[in-house]
Amino acid sequence: MAATPKTESGKPETGIPFFTETFDATGPLPRLWKAMAIDMPMTLTAEGLRFAGKRLQAQAELFSQLAHCKSLSDAVDVQSHFVETAMSDYGAEATKVMEEAQDAISREVA
Repeated sequence: MAATPKTESGKPETGIPFFTETFDATGPLPRLWKAMAIDMPMTLTAEGLRFAGKRLQAQAELFSQLAHCKSLSDAVDVQSHFVETAMSDYGAEATKVMEEAQDAISREVA
């Protein structure tokens, strides 16, 4: 069996020098593609599921607390606290998701 021709850098020759040098599996473009097409979506999906679980737990706790309210005033207080916490959680989550997306890409590109 004949040996595969190599480029000057020792990479297998594809017959298309630009392609061989630019798209080799250890180069920056495949790593960037992996970061954007695989790592970032997986990271964001995992975080989204974690956050959804946290919010569903808070929703269950809200219903439990509402069931024990003795007056309309108590129910309004419980709901107000729930909304304030939810707004805070969603704001923090937006920041966290942006940071995690940036980290997932910059880890692979660096």
